[in-house]
Amino acid sequence: MWLTRRFDKVAVRLALLLAVALFPIGLIAVLQSRHIAETVDQRSEEALLALTAEAAGNEIALVREGFGALDAMMLAMPRLLENPAECSQFFRSYVANSAVYSFAGYINKDGLLVCANSGVGRSLETSTSFTAQSGDPKRRATMNADAPISRTSVVILSQPYFVEGVFEGYVAVSLPHARIFDAVEKGQVPIDLITFNKTGVVMSARDGLEGVEKRLPAKVDLAALTTDRRMAFTGRTNGGDEMAFAVVPIVEGTLYAIGAWPRERFVFSSFWTVISPLVLPVLMWAACLAIAFFGIHSLVIRHIKRMGAEMNAFIDTRKFNPQPISRSMPTEIREIEQTWLHLAETVVRDEAELEGTIHDKTVLLKEVHHRVKNNLQLISSIINMKLRKVQSPGVRAALQDIQMRVMSIASVHRSLYEGDQSGRVRADKLLHAVVDMTIEAGSTAAAELDVDLDYAPIALYPDQAVPLSLMAGEAVTNALKYYGSAAPGERAWIKVRLELLDAKRARFIAENSSAPELATQSSEGGGLGTSLIEAFAMQMRGRALMEPLEGSFRLTVEFPIAEFSPPQAS
Repeated sequence: MWLTRRFDKVAVRLALLLAVALFPIGLIAVLQSRHIAETVDQRSEEALLALTAEAAGNEIALVREGFGALDAMMLAMPRLLENPAECSQFFRSYVANSAVYSFAGYINKDGLLVCANSGVGRSLETSTSFTAQSGDPKRRATMNADAPISRTSVVILSQPYFVEGVFEGYVAVSLPHARIFDAVEKGQVPIDLITFNKTGVVMSARDGLEGVEKRLPAKVDLAALTTDRRMAFTGRTNGGDEMAFAVVPIVEGTLYAIGAWPRERFVFSSFWTVISPLVLPVLMWAACLAIAFFGIHSLVIRHIKRMGAEMNAFIDTRKFNPQPISRSMPTEIREIEQTWLHLAETVVRDEAELEGTIHDKTVLLKEVHHRVKNNLQLISSIINMKLRKVQSPGVRAALQDIQMRVMSIASVHRSLYEGDQSGRVRADKLLHAVVDMTIEAGSTAAAELDVDLDYAPIALYPDQAVPLSLMAGEAVTNALKYYGSAAPGERAWIKVRLELLDAKRARFIAENSSAPELATQSSEGGGLGTSLIEAFAMQMRGRALMEPLEGSFRLTVEFPIAEFSPPQAS
Protein backbone atom coordinates (compact mmCIF):
# COMPACT_ATOMS: atom_id res chain seq x y z
CA MET A 1 0.00 0.00 0.00
CA TRP A 2 2.86 2.38 0.87
CA LEU A 3 4.49 1.64 -2.50
CA THR A 4 1.17 2.32 -4.27
CA ARG A 5 0.80 5.74 -2.60
CA ARG A 6 4.40 6.55 -3.37
CA PHE A 7 3.91 5.56 -7.01
CA ASP A 8 0.77 7.75 -7.27
CA LYS A 9 2.68 10.78 -5.99
CA VAL A 10 5.58 10.19 -8.36
CA ALA A 11 3.17 9.69 -11.29
CA VAL A 12 1.38 12.97 -10.59
CA ARG A 13 4.66 14.88 -10.33
CA LEU A 14 6.00 13.32 -13.53
CA ALA A 15 2.74 14.11 -15.33
CA LEU A 16 2.92 17.74 -14.27
CA LEU A 17 6.59 18.04 -15.25
CA LEU A 18 5.90 16.34 -18.59
CA ALA A 19 2.97 18.67 -19.28
CA VAL A 20 5.18 21.69 -18.60
CA ALA A 21 8.01 20.26 -20.74
CA LEU A 22 5.77 19.34 -23.70
CA PHE A 23 4.20 22.76 -23.98
CA PRO A 24 7.29 24.53 -25.43
CA ILE A 25 8.03 21.46 -27.58
CA GLY A 26 4.55 21.68 -29.10
CA LEU A 27 4.96 25.41 -29.62
CA ILE A 28 8.28 24.84 -31.41
CA ALA A 29 6.63 22.16 -33.58
CA VAL A 30 3.90 24.59 -34.60
CA LEU A 31 6.39 27.32 -35.46
CA GLN A 32 8.53 24.92 -37.47
CA SER A 33 5.50 23.53 -39.29
CA ARG A 34 4.35 27.02 -40.11
CA HIS A 35 7.78 27.91 -41.44
CA ILE A 36 7.91 24.74 -43.57
CA ALA A 37 4.39 25.40 -44.87
CA GLU A 38 5.32 28.97 -45.80
CA THR A 39 8.43 27.70 -47.59
CA VAL A 40 6.43 25.08 -49.49
CA ASP A 41 3.82 27.68 -50.44
CA GLN A 42 6.51 30.07 -51.63
CA ARG A 43 8.24 27.45 -53.78
CA SER A 44 4.94 26.16 -55.21
CA GLU A 45 3.93 29.71 -56.05
CA GLU A 46 7.26 30.43 -57.74
CA ALA A 47 7.02 27.21 -59.78
CA LEU A 48 3.43 27.94 -60.76
CA LEU A 49 4.25 31.52 -61.83
CA ALA A 50 7.27 30.38 -63.82
CA LEU A 51 5.26 27.72 -65.68
CA THR A 52 2.44 30.19 -66.36
CA ALA A 53 4.87 32.80 -67.67
CA GLU A 54 6.49 30.11 -69.86
CA ALA A 55 3.09 28.92 -71.14
CA ALA A 56 2.08 32.50 -71.93
CA GLY A 57 5.38 33.20 -73.64
CA ASN A 58 3.84 33.07 -77.14
CA GLU A 59 1.06 35.51 -76.16
CA ILE A 60 3.54 37.76 -74.41
CA ALA A 61 5.82 37.78 -77.46
CA LEU A 62 2.97 38.53 -79.89
CA VAL A 63 1.54 41.33 -77.79
CA ARG A 64 4.92 42.90 -77.12
CA GLU A 65 5.74 42.59 -80.82
CA GLY A 66 2.45 44.33 -81.62
CA PHE A 67 3.10 47.20 -79.27
CA GLY A 68 6.65 47.46 -80.59
CA ALA A 69 5.26 47.73 -84.13
CA LEU A 70 2.89 50.46 -82.98
CA ASP A 71 5.83 52.41 -81.56
CA ALA A 72 7.61 52.14 -84.91
CA MET A 73 4.49 53.21 -86.82
CA MET A 74 4.15 56.28 -84.62
CA LEU A 75 7.50 57.51 -85.94
CA ALA A 76 6.37 57.17 -89.55
CA MET A 77 2.84 58.58 -89.15
CA PRO A 78 3.64 62.29 -89.79
CA ARG A 79 5.09 61.41 -93.19
CA LEU A 80 2.51 58.72 -94.06
CA LEU A 81 -0.47 60.97 -93.32
CA GLU A 82 0.71 63.38 -96.00
CA ASN A 83 -0.13 60.72 -98.64
CA PRO A 84 -3.09 58.47 -97.64
CA ALA A 85 -2.43 56.12 -100.59
CA GLU A 86 1.16 55.56 -99.53
CA CYS A 87 -0.06 55.15 -95.93
CA SER A 88 -2.50 52.39 -96.95
CA GLN A 89 0.18 50.67 -99.01
CA PHE A 90 2.44 50.72 -95.93
CA PHE A 91 -0.19 48.99 -93.79
CA ARG A 92 -0.97 46.42 -96.52
CA SER A 93 2.71 45.53 -96.79
CA TYR A 94 2.99 45.16 -93.02
CA VAL A 95 -0.02 42.80 -92.75
CA ALA A 96 1.10 40.81 -95.79
CA ASN A 97 4.57 40.28 -94.35
CA SER A 98 3.14 39.25 -90.96
CA ALA A 99 1.57 35.87 -90.43
CA VAL A 100 -0.25 37.00 -87.30
CA TYR A 101 -1.99 40.35 -87.81
CA SER A 102 -5.22 40.63 -89.79
CA PHE A 103 -5.55 44.42 -89.72
CA ALA A 104 -3.39 47.55 -89.43
CA GLY A 105 -4.55 51.13 -89.91
CA TYR A 106 -4.97 54.69 -88.74
CA ILE A 107 -8.30 56.05 -87.40
CA ASN A 108 -8.64 59.82 -86.97
CA LYS A 109 -10.32 61.61 -84.06
CA ASP A 110 -13.68 61.52 -85.90
CA GLY A 111 -13.67 57.72 -86.11
CA LEU A 112 -12.90 57.62 -89.86
CA LEU A 113 -10.53 54.94 -91.12
CA VAL A 114 -8.10 57.21 -93.02
CA CYS A 115 -5.62 54.59 -94.19
CA ALA A 116 -5.41 50.83 -93.59
CA ASN A 117 -4.67 47.51 -95.25
CA SER A 118 -8.42 47.32 -96.10
CA GLY A 119 -11.71 49.09 -95.38
CA VAL A 120 -10.40 52.62 -95.99
CA GLY A 121 -13.10 55.24 -95.57
CA ARG A 122 -15.20 53.24 -93.15
CA SER A 123 -16.52 54.84 -89.98
CA LEU A 124 -15.43 53.09 -86.79
CA GLU A 125 -17.14 55.61 -84.58
CA THR A 126 -19.12 52.88 -82.77
CA SER A 127 -16.23 50.49 -82.26
CA THR A 128 -15.01 49.60 -78.78
CA SER A 129 -11.44 50.74 -79.40
CA PHE A 130 -12.51 54.17 -80.78
CA THR A 131 -14.82 54.75 -77.80
CA ALA A 132 -12.03 53.89 -75.35
CA GLN A 133 -9.34 55.98 -77.09
CA SER A 134 -11.51 59.05 -77.62
CA GLY A 135 -12.53 59.00 -73.96
CA ASP A 136 -9.10 58.26 -72.48
CA PRO A 137 -6.35 58.14 -75.10
CA LYS A 138 -3.56 55.78 -74.03
CA ARG A 139 -1.95 52.51 -74.99
CA ARG A 140 -4.54 49.79 -74.54
CA ALA A 141 -5.76 46.35 -75.55
CA THR A 142 -9.41 45.71 -76.31
CA MET A 143 -11.41 42.80 -77.65
CA ASN A 144 -13.94 42.65 -80.45
CA ALA A 145 -15.78 39.35 -80.80
CA ASP A 146 -16.90 40.18 -84.36
CA ALA A 147 -14.50 42.62 -85.96
CA PRO A 148 -16.11 44.15 -89.13
CA ILE A 149 -12.88 44.13 -91.21
CA SER A 150 -11.11 41.01 -89.89
CA ARG A 151 -14.52 39.22 -89.73
CA THR A 152 -13.46 37.20 -86.70
CA SER A 153 -12.77 37.57 -82.98
CA VAL A 154 -9.69 39.74 -82.53
CA VAL A 155 -7.58 41.41 -79.85
CA ILE A 156 -7.05 45.06 -80.85
CA LEU A 157 -3.81 46.72 -79.79
CA SER A 158 -4.03 50.53 -80.14
CA GLN A 159 -1.85 53.54 -79.40
CA PRO A 160 -2.96 57.22 -79.57
CA TYR A 161 -1.39 59.67 -82.02
CA PHE A 162 -0.79 63.21 -80.73
CA VAL A 163 0.21 66.37 -82.60
CA GLU A 164 1.67 68.99 -80.28
CA GLY A 165 -0.10 67.31 -77.35
CA VAL A 166 -3.49 67.22 -79.06
CA PHE A 167 -5.20 63.86 -79.73
CA GLU A 168 -5.61 63.44 -83.52
CA GLY A 169 -6.37 59.73 -83.76
CA TYR A 170 -4.81 56.33 -83.09
CA VAL A 171 -3.03 53.49 -84.82
CA ALA A 172 -4.37 49.96 -84.28
CA VAL A 173 -3.40 46.39 -85.20
CA SER A 174 -5.65 43.34 -84.78
CA LEU A 175 -4.53 39.88 -83.56
CA PRO A 176 -7.07 37.20 -84.55
CA HIS A 177 -7.90 35.02 -81.56
CA ALA A 178 -7.27 31.85 -83.50
CA ARG A 179 -3.74 32.89 -84.52
CA ILE A 180 -2.63 33.78 -80.97
CA PHE A 181 -2.56 30.12 -79.92
CA ASP A 182 -1.44 28.56 -83.22
CA ALA A 183 2.16 28.11 -82.08
CA VAL A 184 1.84 26.41 -78.69
CA GLU A 185 5.13 25.72 -76.97
CA LYS A 186 5.88 22.13 -76.07
CA GLY A 187 6.25 21.21 -72.40
CA GLN A 188 4.02 21.75 -69.43
CA VAL A 189 0.91 23.75 -70.37
CA PRO A 190 -1.99 24.81 -68.16
CA ILE A 191 -5.51 23.50 -68.56
CA ASP A 192 -6.48 26.96 -69.78
CA LEU A 193 -4.72 30.27 -70.39
CA ILE A 194 -6.84 33.41 -70.46
CA THR A 195 -5.77 36.99 -71.17
CA PHE A 196 -7.61 40.04 -69.85
CA ASN A 197 -7.08 43.79 -69.82
CA LYS A 198 -6.82 46.38 -67.05
CA THR A 199 -10.58 46.59 -66.55
CA GLY A 200 -10.96 42.82 -66.19
CA VAL A 201 -12.42 42.20 -69.67
CA VAL A 202 -11.34 38.85 -71.18
CA MET A 203 -9.31 39.32 -74.36
CA SER A 204 -8.58 35.73 -75.36
CA ALA A 205 -8.66 32.15 -74.09
CA ARG A 206 -6.65 29.15 -75.23
CA ASP A 207 -9.77 26.95 -75.17
CA GLY A 208 -11.91 29.59 -76.86
CA LEU A 209 -14.13 32.33 -75.55
CA GLU A 210 -17.22 30.16 -75.49
CA GLY A 211 -17.99 29.24 -71.87
CA VAL A 212 -14.97 31.17 -70.60
CA GLU A 213 -16.90 32.47 -67.56
CA LYS A 214 -17.16 28.97 -66.11
CA ARG A 215 -13.38 28.58 -66.37
CA LEU A 216 -12.61 31.76 -64.40
CA PRO A 217 -11.94 31.66 -60.62
CA ALA A 218 -15.13 31.93 -58.58
CA LYS A 219 -15.85 35.07 -56.54
CA VAL A 220 -12.76 36.83 -57.94
CA ASP A 221 -12.86 40.14 -59.81
CA LEU A 222 -10.28 40.02 -62.62
CA ALA A 223 -9.77 43.79 -62.35
CA ALA A 224 -8.52 43.22 -58.77
CA LEU A 225 -5.77 40.95 -60.14
CA THR A 226 -4.30 43.65 -62.43
CA THR A 227 -1.38 44.59 -60.20
CA ASP A 228 2.29 45.05 -61.02
CA ARG A 229 3.31 41.83 -59.28
CA ARG A 230 2.72 38.19 -60.04
CA MET A 231 0.44 36.16 -57.79
CA ALA A 232 -0.76 32.60 -57.29
CA PHE A 233 -3.70 31.18 -55.35
CA THR A 234 -5.94 28.14 -55.15
CA GLY A 235 -9.69 28.00 -55.45
CA ARG A 236 -12.64 26.77 -57.44
CA THR A 237 -13.76 27.89 -60.86
CA ASN A 238 -17.26 29.10 -61.52
CA GLY A 239 -17.82 25.61 -62.90
CA GLY A 240 -16.86 24.04 -59.55
CA ASP A 241 -13.42 22.60 -60.43
CA GLU A 242 -10.60 22.85 -57.86
CA MET A 243 -7.68 24.64 -59.54
CA ALA A 244 -4.40 26.42 -58.88
CA PHE A 245 -4.34 29.85 -60.55
CA ALA A 246 -1.36 32.04 -61.50
CA VAL A 247 -1.53 35.62 -62.80
CA VAL A 248 1.34 37.21 -64.76
CA PRO A 249 1.41 40.57 -66.54
CA ILE A 250 1.88 40.48 -70.31
CA VAL A 251 2.14 44.26 -70.62
CA GLU A 252 2.13 45.92 -67.23
CA GLY A 253 -0.85 48.16 -66.77
CA THR A 254 -2.45 46.92 -70.01
CA LEU A 255 -2.73 43.18 -70.53
CA TYR A 256 -2.52 40.18 -68.15
CA ALA A 257 -2.66 36.39 -68.38
CA ILE A 258 -4.18 33.94 -65.88
CA GLY A 259 -3.35 30.26 -66.08
CA ALA A 260 -5.46 27.48 -64.56
CA TRP A 261 -3.51 24.40 -63.45
CA PRO A 262 -4.58 21.11 -61.86
CA ARG A 263 -4.65 21.54 -58.08
CA GLU A 264 -2.98 18.19 -57.36
CA ARG A 265 0.15 19.08 -59.35
CA PHE A 266 1.20 21.69 -56.80
CA VAL A 267 1.65 21.38 -53.04
CA PHE A 268 0.07 24.17 -51.04
CA SER A 269 -0.12 24.15 -47.26
CA SER A 270 -3.47 23.57 -45.64
CA PHE A 271 -4.86 23.82 -42.15
CA TRP A 272 -4.07 20.16 -41.53
CA THR A 273 -0.49 20.70 -42.71
CA VAL A 274 0.06 23.23 -39.94
CA ILE A 275 -1.92 21.41 -37.27
CA SER A 276 -0.81 17.81 -37.82
CA PRO A 277 2.64 18.20 -36.16
CA LEU A 278 0.90 19.64 -33.12
CA VAL A 279 -1.56 16.79 -32.64
CA LEU A 280 0.78 14.38 -30.86
CA PRO A 281 2.26 16.97 -28.44
CA VAL A 282 -1.20 18.31 -27.69
CA LEU A 283 -2.59 14.83 -27.03
CA MET A 284 0.36 13.99 -24.79
CA TRP A 285 0.01 17.33 -23.00
CA ALA A 286 -3.74 16.77 -22.49
CA ALA A 287 -3.08 13.23 -21.25
CA CYS A 288 -0.51 14.55 -18.76
CA LEU A 289 -2.93 17.18 -17.52
CA ALA A 290 -5.69 14.57 -17.21
CA ILE A 291 -3.40 12.26 -15.25
CA ALA A 292 -2.30 15.15 -13.04
CA PHE A 293 -5.90 16.27 -12.48
CA PHE A 294 -7.22 12.84 -11.56
CA GLY A 295 -4.14 12.21 -9.43
CA ILE A 296 -4.57 15.50 -7.56
CA HIS A 297 -8.30 14.83 -7.19
CA SER A 298 -7.62 11.36 -5.81
CA LEU A 299 -4.80 12.41 -3.50
CA VAL A 300 -5.87 15.89 -2.41
CA ILE A 301 -9.14 17.38 -3.60
CA ARG A 302 -11.55 14.68 -2.48
CA HIS A 303 -9.98 14.57 1.00
CA ILE A 304 -10.09 18.37 1.31
CA LYS A 305 -13.76 18.43 0.24
CA ARG A 306 -14.65 15.74 2.77
CA MET A 307 -12.85 17.60 5.57
CA GLY A 308 -14.57 20.84 4.52
CA ALA A 309 -17.98 19.17 4.74
CA GLU A 310 -17.14 17.74 8.19
CA MET A 311 -15.96 21.17 9.41
CA ASN A 312 -19.14 22.89 8.18
CA ALA A 313 -21.29 20.23 9.87
CA PHE A 314 -19.29 20.68 13.08
CA ILE A 315 -19.76 24.47 12.95
CA ASP A 316 -23.54 24.08 12.56
CA THR A 317 -24.21 21.24 15.03
CA ARG A 318 -21.06 20.93 17.18
CA LYS A 319 -21.17 17.24 16.32
CA PHE A 320 -18.72 15.26 14.26
CA ASN A 321 -18.41 11.65 13.29
CA PRO A 322 -14.72 10.90 12.80
CA GLN A 323 -14.09 8.42 10.01
CA PRO A 324 -11.10 6.06 9.87
CA ILE A 325 -8.20 7.80 8.14
CA SER A 326 -7.70 6.33 4.67
CA ARG A 327 -4.34 4.76 3.97
CA SER A 328 -4.40 6.24 0.46
CA MET A 329 -4.33 9.73 1.96
CA PRO A 330 -1.00 11.57 1.54
CA THR A 331 1.02 12.16 4.66
CA GLU A 332 0.49 15.92 4.64
CA ILE A 333 -3.30 15.60 4.30
CA ARG A 334 -3.34 12.89 6.97
CA GLU A 335 -1.56 15.24 9.38
CA ILE A 336 -4.10 17.98 8.64
CA GLU A 337 -6.94 15.48 9.22
CA GLN A 338 -5.47 14.39 12.57
CA THR A 339 -4.96 18.02 13.63
CA TRP A 340 -8.54 18.90 12.71
CA LEU A 341 -9.96 15.91 14.61
CA HIS A 342 -7.88 16.79 17.65
CA LEU A 343 -9.04 20.42 17.42
CA ALA A 344 -12.71 19.35 17.17
CA GLU A 345 -12.38 17.06 20.19
CA THR A 346 -10.68 19.84 22.18
CA VAL A 347 -13.37 22.38 21.27
CA VAL A 348 -16.19 19.99 22.22
CA ARG A 349 -14.51 19.10 25.52
CA ASP A 350 -13.74 22.75 26.39
CA GLU A 351 -17.26 23.89 25.52
CA ALA A 352 -18.74 21.09 27.65
CA GLU A 353 -16.53 22.14 30.58
CA LEU A 354 -17.45 25.79 30.05
CA GLU A 355 -21.14 25.00 29.94
CA GLY A 356 -20.78 22.95 33.13
CA THR A 357 -18.99 25.81 34.84
CA ILE A 358 -21.62 28.32 33.70
CA HIS A 359 -24.38 26.02 34.89
CA ASP A 360 -22.74 25.64 38.32
CA LYS A 361 -22.31 29.40 38.63
CA THR A 362 -25.88 30.03 37.49
CA VAL A 363 -27.25 27.59 40.08
CA LEU A 364 -25.07 29.15 42.78
CA LEU A 365 -26.13 32.68 41.79
CA LYS A 366 -29.82 31.74 41.79
CA GLU A 367 -29.36 30.25 45.24
CA VAL A 368 -27.79 33.51 46.43
CA HIS A 369 -30.72 35.54 45.04
CA HIS A 370 -33.15 33.07 46.60
CA ARG A 371 -31.57 33.40 50.01
CA VAL A 372 -31.38 37.22 49.73
CA LYS A 373 -35.08 37.25 48.86
CA ASN A 374 -35.89 35.00 51.82
CA ASN A 375 -33.90 37.23 54.18
CA LEU A 376 -35.67 40.33 52.86
CA GLN A 377 -39.03 38.64 53.33
CA LEU A 378 -37.96 37.78 56.86
CA ILE A 379 -37.13 41.44 57.48
CA SER A 380 -40.52 42.36 56.00
CA SER A 381 -42.22 39.91 58.34
CA ILE A 382 -40.40 41.41 61.36
CA ILE A 383 -41.50 44.90 60.25
CA ASN A 384 -45.04 43.59 59.88
CA MET A 385 -44.94 42.26 63.43
CA LYS A 386 -43.82 45.70 64.64
CA LEU A 387 -46.65 47.33 62.68
CA ARG A 388 -49.21 45.35 64.66
CA LYS A 389 -47.91 46.72 67.95
CA VAL A 390 -47.27 50.34 66.90
CA GLN A 391 -50.11 52.76 67.66
CA SER A 392 -48.53 56.01 66.40
CA PRO A 393 -49.71 56.84 62.86
CA GLY A 394 -46.40 58.49 61.98
CA VAL A 395 -44.32 55.55 63.07
CA ARG A 396 -46.75 53.17 61.39
CA ALA A 397 -46.46 55.09 58.05
CA ALA A 398 -42.65 55.09 58.30
CA LEU A 399 -42.55 51.34 58.91
CA GLN A 400 -44.90 50.74 55.97
CA ASP A 401 -42.58 52.77 53.71
CA ILE A 402 -39.62 50.71 54.84
CA GLN A 403 -41.55 47.47 54.38
CA MET A 404 -42.54 48.51 50.84
CA ARG A 405 -38.93 49.27 49.89
CA VAL A 406 -37.73 45.98 51.34
CA MET A 407 -40.37 44.06 49.37
CA SER A 408 -39.41 45.96 46.21
CA ILE A 409 -35.82 44.75 46.56
CA ALA A 410 -37.07 41.26 47.39
CA SER A 411 -39.12 41.29 44.15
CA VAL A 412 -35.96 42.03 42.16
CA HIS A 413 -34.14 39.07 43.68
CA ARG A 414 -37.15 36.82 43.15
CA SER A 415 -37.16 37.76 39.46
CA LEU A 416 -33.44 37.06 39.23
CA TYR A 417 -33.62 33.50 40.56
CA GLU A 418 -36.86 32.69 38.73
CA GLY A 419 -35.73 34.10 35.36
CA ASP A 420 -33.43 32.61 32.73
CA GLN A 421 -32.01 35.70 30.99
CA SER A 422 -28.38 35.47 32.06
CA GLY A 423 -28.66 37.69 35.13
CA ARG A 424 -31.13 40.17 33.66
CA VAL A 425 -34.61 41.01 34.96
CA ARG A 426 -37.79 41.59 32.99
CA ALA A 427 -38.56 45.14 34.06
CA ASP A 428 -42.21 44.90 32.99
CA LYS A 429 -42.88 41.93 35.30
CA LEU A 430 -40.92 43.56 38.13
CA LEU A 431 -42.86 46.83 37.88
CA HIS A 432 -46.13 44.95 37.69
CA ALA A 433 -45.40 43.23 41.02
CA VAL A 434 -44.03 46.35 42.80
CA VAL A 435 -46.72 48.77 41.61
CA ASP A 436 -49.56 46.36 42.36
CA MET A 437 -48.18 45.73 45.84
CA THR A 438 -47.71 49.46 46.48
CA ILE A 439 -51.21 50.37 45.31
CA GLU A 440 -52.71 47.53 47.31
CA ALA A 441 -50.79 48.55 50.44
CA GLY A 442 -51.12 52.33 50.12
CA SER A 443 -54.60 52.98 48.69
CA THR A 444 -57.46 53.22 51.20
CA ALA A 445 -59.96 54.05 48.50
CA ALA A 446 -58.95 51.73 45.67
CA ALA A 447 -62.53 51.38 44.51
CA GLU A 448 -62.63 55.10 43.63
CA LEU A 449 -59.26 55.05 41.77
CA ASP A 450 -58.69 54.19 38.07
CA VAL A 451 -55.30 52.56 37.53
CA ASP A 452 -53.78 52.38 34.00
CA LEU A 453 -50.59 50.29 33.72
CA ASP A 454 -48.61 49.67 30.51
CA TYR A 455 -45.08 48.19 30.51
CA ALA A 456 -42.85 47.42 27.51
CA PRO A 457 -40.98 44.07 27.78
CA ILE A 458 -37.50 45.37 28.61
CA ALA A 459 -34.73 43.29 30.19
CA LEU A 460 -32.39 45.13 32.62
CA TYR A 461 -29.42 44.14 34.72
CA PRO A 462 -29.85 44.40 38.54
CA ASP A 463 -27.80 47.63 38.61
CA GLN A 464 -30.76 49.33 36.94
CA ALA A 465 -33.62 47.01 37.90
CA VAL A 466 -33.28 47.66 41.66
CA PRO A 467 -33.30 51.50 41.47
CA LEU A 468 -36.12 51.33 38.87
CA SER A 469 -38.34 49.25 41.17
CA LEU A 470 -37.58 51.48 44.18
CA MET A 471 -38.21 54.62 42.11
CA ALA A 472 -41.49 53.19 40.85
CA GLY A 473 -42.54 52.40 44.43
CA GLU A 474 -41.74 55.95 45.59
CA ALA A 475 -43.48 57.47 42.56
CA VAL A 476 -46.65 55.45 43.10
CA THR A 477 -46.52 56.21 46.86
CA ASN A 478 -46.37 59.95 46.09
CA ALA A 479 -49.17 59.56 43.56
CA LEU A 480 -51.38 57.82 46.14
CA LYS A 481 -50.55 60.52 48.65
CA TYR A 482 -51.46 63.47 46.39
CA TYR A 483 -53.98 62.07 43.88
CA GLY A 484 -57.37 63.71 43.60
CA SER A 485 -60.10 64.62 41.14
CA ALA A 486 -59.30 67.44 38.78
CA ALA A 487 -63.00 68.36 38.66
CA PRO A 488 -66.02 67.50 40.80
CA GLY A 489 -67.68 64.26 39.73
CA GLU A 490 -64.62 62.84 37.94
CA ARG A 491 -62.82 59.72 39.14
CA ALA A 492 -59.22 60.03 40.24
CA TRP A 493 -56.64 58.08 38.23
CA ILE A 494 -53.04 56.91 38.19
CA LYS A 495 -51.02 55.98 35.06
CA VAL A 496 -47.71 54.16 35.07
CA ARG A 497 -45.78 53.59 31.81
CA LEU A 498 -42.51 51.94 30.78
CA GLU A 499 -41.69 52.73 27.12
CA LEU A 500 -38.89 51.52 24.83
CA LEU A 501 -37.68 54.56 22.87
CA ASP A 502 -35.08 52.65 20.81
CA ALA A 503 -32.70 49.73 21.20
CA LYS A 504 -30.62 51.61 23.79
CA ARG A 505 -33.03 54.00 25.59
CA ALA A 506 -36.17 53.63 27.72
CA ARG A 507 -38.59 55.99 29.52
CA PHE A 508 -40.53 55.61 32.79
CA ILE A 509 -43.64 57.75 33.34
CA ALA A 510 -45.79 57.98 36.49
CA GLU A 511 -48.75 60.38 36.31
CA ASN A 512 -51.74 60.98 38.59
CA SER A 513 -54.78 63.19 38.53
CA SER A 514 -54.48 66.07 40.99
CA ALA A 515 -56.92 68.46 42.61
CA PRO A 516 -55.92 72.13 42.24
CA GLU A 517 -55.31 72.54 45.94
CA LEU A 518 -52.92 69.50 45.96
CA ALA A 519 -50.98 70.36 42.80
CA THR A 520 -48.65 72.73 44.63
CA GLN A 521 -47.96 70.24 47.39
CA SER A 522 -47.20 67.40 44.95
CA SER A 523 -44.74 69.57 43.00
CA GLU A 524 -42.69 70.57 46.01
CA GLY A 525 -39.33 68.85 45.84
CA GLY A 526 -38.22 68.98 49.48
CA GLY A 527 -39.70 65.63 50.66
CA LEU A 528 -37.84 62.38 51.22
CA GLY A 529 -39.74 60.65 48.39
CA THR A 530 -38.68 63.30 45.89
CA SER A 531 -35.05 63.06 46.99
CA LEU A 532 -35.14 59.29 46.72
CA ILE A 533 -36.66 59.45 43.21
CA GLU A 534 -33.89 61.81 42.05
CA ALA A 535 -31.23 59.59 43.61
CA PHE A 536 -32.64 56.43 42.01
CA ALA A 537 -32.81 58.21 38.62
CA MET A 538 -29.14 59.16 38.94
CA GLN A 539 -28.24 55.52 39.70
CA MET A 540 -29.96 54.58 36.43
CA ARG A 541 -27.90 57.28 34.61
CA GLY A 542 -31.09 59.18 33.92
CA ARG A 543 -32.68 62.45 35.04
CA ALA A 544 -36.01 62.87 36.82
CA LEU A 545 -38.35 65.51 35.39
CA MET A 546 -41.33 66.35 37.69
CA GLU A 547 -43.86 68.75 36.19
CA PRO A 548 -47.36 69.83 37.28
CA LEU A 549 -49.83 69.86 34.39
CA GLU A 550 -53.40 71.06 34.13
CA GLY A 551 -55.31 68.63 36.31
CA SER A 552 -52.40 66.20 36.78
CA PHE A 553 -48.85 65.70 37.96
CA ARG A 554 -46.26 63.79 35.91
CA LEU A 555 -42.89 62.21 36.64
CA THR A 556 -40.73 61.37 33.60
CA VAL A 557 -37.36 59.60 33.70
CA GLU A 558 -35.45 58.76 30.52
CA PHE A 559 -32.46 56.45 30.97
CA PRO A 560 -30.05 54.42 28.82
CA ILE A 561 -30.37 50.63 28.82
CA ALA A 562 -26.98 49.76 30.24
CA GLU A 563 -24.88 46.86 28.98
CA PHE A 564 -23.24 44.52 31.44
CA SER A 565 -19.93 45.81 32.80
CA PRO A 566 -17.89 43.87 35.33
CA PRO A 567 -17.11 45.65 38.60
CA GLN A 568 -13.85 47.59 38.67
CA ALA A 569 -11.20 46.58 41.15
CA SER A 570 -10.69 49.19 43.81
